[in-house]
Amino acid sequence: YKGVNSNTSNVTVISATSVTVSVGAVIGGIGAVRSVTATAQNSSTTFDVTNTASWSSSNTSVASVSNGVIQFVGAGSATVTVT
Repeated sequence: YKGVNSNTSNVTVISATSVTVSVGAVIGGIGAVRSVTATAQNSSTTFDVTNTASWSSSNTSVASVSNGVIQFVGAGSATVTVT
């Protein structure tokens, strides 16, 4: 089509052998926010997956999490999982 440009991109998909979160226990008061980093690794490369990984909290009435940002919303304990 006239006036339409075309671009091509090569995509390489890399399989990760492990995902690691940069912090163990995180403690904070209600309303506090903490950021953590997740990295994935295969046999030759380590890369930051903080914004692309799936994050979840075992108890969202205690802690919510999105893109590595944990917000403390209530008293108690929760496990944050990243995959």
